[in-house]
Amino acid sequence: MDKIYWWLLKYQETYAYLNEEEQSKYVTELKDGSVVRLPPLQKANEDQIFLCIYEALNFLSDFHRNEEYFRKELMRYKLISEVDILCLKNWVADNEKIGADDYACFLLDYLDYSDTPEHLNIFLLYANDLNFYVNKEDFKYTLDFLEVFQDLYWDQDILRRFE
Repeated sequence: MDKIYWWLLKYQETYAYLNEEEQSKYVTELKDGSVVRLPPLQKANEDQIFLCIYEALNFLSDFHRNEEYFRKELMRYKLISEVDILCLKNWVADNEKIGADDYACFLLDYLDYSDTPEHLNIFLLYANDLNFYVNKEDFKYTLDFLEVFQDLYWDQDILRRFE
């Protein structure tokens, strides 16, 4: 992830310039006077591929920024006794938005390429012939947190089961 952060920073200005250029293209005015931007029908050009890669890596970096939060939440979870249902329920409730909303598709989006994924796979819409992988260790706490959270929230349905 350090290399990804460095790359995003290095090409931040290039991204801003190319994004502005691309946004000005393919704009069409409809009969009712409204303006829409339609995606190009031809194969993606190099600029569009660059934008796609940049956006995908930037999106992933946004997920990575919560790694420290997940580390702390896992420490908090380990302090909770398995028999203390109220504390477990509160822990899940405290993390419901991030676990069930913000990261709801994380595992599916990045690990669903294999039954035994070794890395996170970055899907690139305009460059699906490229394979981008990120070391799972960079998301160790995210993955551990999601495993615990999903078990308690989805599998055990702890918020509703102990109402």
